[in-house]
Amino acid sequence: MADALVRTYELSIDCHLDRALLESEGIETQVLFDHFLTLDPLMAQACGGIELRVSQANLERAIQLTEKNVSTVTLENCPRCNSQNLTYDWRKLSNIADWFIFIICFLLGVYPLKYTNVRRCNNCNHCFTFEE
Repeated sequence: MADALVRTYELSIDCHLDRALLESEGIETQVLFDHFLTLDPLMAQACGGIELRVSQANLERAIQLTEKNVSTVTLENCPRCNSQNLTYDWRKLSNIADWFIFIICFLLGVYPLKYTNVRRCNNCNHCFTFEE
């Protein structure tokens, strides 16, 4: 049934908005890895993200509809290269305090309590926080 990949998503809500749009246009869709990545969002990069698939016959129209839907959203720009090709990420371990917290959490078997959400530019690989 759904054998052609339309797009991949990092956030479940974005995928389901596009799925609803396509199904309202009469295009049958399939969402893969949604529940898995909603439960463990840190695995999104390893799995390649949430996939939205349609049949091969509807692929061209689905891509046109989802691109039109994306163009209505205002995106932030990278402060270094001014690109809008951004993804959500978490800040890497960069100093001694971060490594210390990571080791303690690993030894205790708990989820790290200190992490910072950042945006990562896919063009220049620059990480920046939301306030920048």
